[in-house]
Amino acid sequence: KQYFDALRVALRTGNDEAIPSLLSLCSDDGDKLMKKQMCLLLARQRVNFEVEDDDDEEELNELIGNEKLSEEFLKVAQDLDVMDPKTPEDIYKSHLAETGGFSRRRDAGGAVVDSARANLASTYVNAF
Repeated sequence: KQYFDALRVALRTGNDEAIPSLLSLCSDDGDKLMKKQMCLLLARQRVNFEVEDDDDEEELNELIGNEKLSEEFLKVAQDLDVMDPKTPEDIYKSHLAETGGFSRRRDAGGAVVDSARANLASTYVNAF
């Protein structure tokens, strides 16, 4: 069952009357994670909707109201292991490459290439 996709279509077409029925159908199947995802979509689209007559009513309304959005982003960041800053060596793993890293070349031309590569890597890592 594709409740999330059905909700996206309903929101795109402006059919707000379908929201309660989709959430209740999702409740009937017992898929709590899907229901939370649907509430996050409603929050992202800034739909003014309040869940009623549900076991997780308070939590779902908090999700729709974006009350705990930063906490959810922090959980995702921890799961993706992006909480700690990275170095270019962590990202590119240049110690495993044939050249041996950014600054180990012996010829004069190689140092310029390695310096440019190091600057690009540092910019990329620090920009995101």
